[in-house]
Amino acid sequence: MTKGWKALLWLGGVLAVGGGCTAQQLYATGQSYQRNQCARLPDQTEREKCLRDASLGYDDYQRETRPDAR
Repeated sequence: MTKGWKALLWLGGVLAVGGGCTAQQLYATGQSYQRNQCARLPDQTEREKCLRDASLGYDDYQRETRPDAR
């Protein structure tokens, strides 16, 4: 995960606490941002890998990141 992506997630978390967004809404926003960044990659192979990574659904993301799910 790049520093920019981490910063976006942190900022999103701060805004969510103040703005009433759900974690799932924030995740979708982050995915959209990541897909936009993927589209900027000039190499097609890198772009496709980036898009695959950005397509991880919220439920799958939760399973991968929750400590009790491991």
